[in-house]
Amino acid sequence: MHRPSHPTLESPAPPTRPSDTVRVAHRDAWSEEPGTEAAARLRAVIASAPVVLFALDRDGVVTLSDGRGLDALGLKPGEAVGQSALELYGDVEAIDDEGRRTTGSEAVRRALDGSEFSGRCRVGEAVFEFRLMPQRDETTGELAGVVAIATDVTARAQAEDQLRDARERLTLADRLAGIGTLAAGAAHEINNPLTYALINLDHVLRQLRSACAAGRALALDDGVDRLPDLVRALEQVNDGVQRVRGIARNLLTFSHGGIETRTLVDLRGVVESSVQMAMHEIVHRARIARDLGEVPPVEANEAALGQVFLNLLVNAAQAIPEGRSASEHEVRVVAYTNAEGHAVVDVRDTGVGIAPEILPRIFDPFFTSRATGQGLGLGLSISHATVTRLGGRIEVTSEVGRGTCFRVVLPPSTRWASSASRISSARPLPIDDRRVLVVDDDERVGEAIARVLQDEAEVEVLTDGQDAIDRMLAGERWDLVFCDLMMPGASGIDVYAAAVERAPDLVGRIVFTTAGAFTSRARAFVEGVANPCLEKPLDAERIREIVRRGFVRRGDVAPR
Repeated sequence: MHRPSHPTLESPAPPTRPSDTVRVAHRDAWSEEPGTEAAARLRAVIASAPVVLFALDRDGVVTLSDGRGLDALGLKPGEAVGQSALELYGDVEAIDDEGRRTTGSEAVRRALDGSEFSGRCRVGEAVFEFRLMPQRDETTGELAGVVAIATDVTARAQAEDQLRDARERLTLADRLAGIGTLAAGAAHEINNPLTYALINLDHVLRQLRSACAAGRALALDDGVDRLPDLVRALEQVNDGVQRVRGIARNLLTFSHGGIETRTLVDLRGVVESSVQMAMHEIVHRARIARDLGEVPPVEANEAALGQVFLNLLVNAAQAIPEGRSASEHEVRVVAYTNAEGHAVVDVRDTGVGIAPEILPRIFDPFFTSRATGQGLGLGLSISHATVTRLGGRIEVTSEVGRGTCFRVVLPPSTRWASSASRISSARPLPIDDRRVLVVDDDERVGEAIARVLQDEAEVEVLTDGQDAIDRMLAGERWDLVFCDLMMPGASGIDVYAAAVERAPDLVGRIVFTTAGAFTSRARAFVEGVANPCLEKPLDAERIREIVRRGFVRRGDVAPR
């Protein structure tokens, strides 16, 4: 008896359903004497097609096995006759049409109980789509046996695998194209503020170095007070650095796409980041307008959602023809809450519009109306899949020559209202009693925080997480601890674990800081604790506010 070794499971696909004509022909032809014309014709068909035809009696014993597909099973016509179908392929795993896993023997039992069964299975290297059909006596209506037909779809299955692999590669290529858009936008937006920040900083440093070297005040011999000029230069430095800081945070929004963790997300922050990243695509074609009203937080992966809006904004920009004044066209982004309480974001453009015959296909994978080489046709498909996974939907309306509106509708998070503040508060401490510990492996970061807080508290800086743990275990306590999450050696996670075990009174007073280089472990940790995590570059006023209040809460970092 032939029994395949190590059968494996294949994804289901609708099997080829034999027609009633084939079923009748089988019953009639094999009931006639061998050599009749009808039997010969049917045998010729079965012998030439990549199918297997079995007939079973009502006990499940094979009474007929024929067809060219038997070669893939390692059988010859008639070889399985007399064997039990319950045993022959009982250990073959299969998937039925509903996606449920089962075995060959269970499929046969169901057919012997009078139920049709169809599905897909793999036997060795061959993939088959099969159907088991109970046959009843026309006179008594009792079960007479089972007819089974299986079609060898190995070649098609291989083609499906190749298509799936190709789709994954092209999806990656489309994501890489998105990274190119991000890089171009970031470089464009960073270079201007960096230019005036660096030039002004050089000017201030030259003046200060000159004054220090001469041992004199900034009011020079000519009586001109240089301080206002230096203050103005430093204000511009601060403005430029703040702009770069915003761009860095925008990039951070898009950098966590490989981690499908969902968090509370403020759509307005994500939309604003996407607008900034797509700005260089838009400004040469249209003016950009924003109307971002109040929307409820949603539960989503921030990077994936950012990619959705980036795709829609780039599509909106590219729907507007080049060569005309940007003031003639507009890309408008509107955020609001609809009557059902869902968060809604519209991305509208005044571009060429989408033809009615194309509109139903725009979310199909690999479909694109752009010129060759200007897209893989996966952006809208990926965006649609992302929004659908979040329980939302994308709607589109368009008029040729007037423009298009893509509408993203997302359900509000069910847990956001209770998560704004999860750490109990304490009374603010007098300034003289405040002790703050800063733990950061970059000494310059620690010194900067200490400088900001020099009028607010007594600040100590450590550059090694293990030093903080040792002193904590020795009994030292602080009113607040600013601790870098990712450090070589003992990380912020290790500092927190030590506090939980040996200094529980410190647990609620730890504020984590991060430059954004999350590992999977770190991201899972941040999502699982109530302590806030401040993103670098840090905001000086936010740090002062936390220290003045004397306690921390999750709400110190609002959803972006």
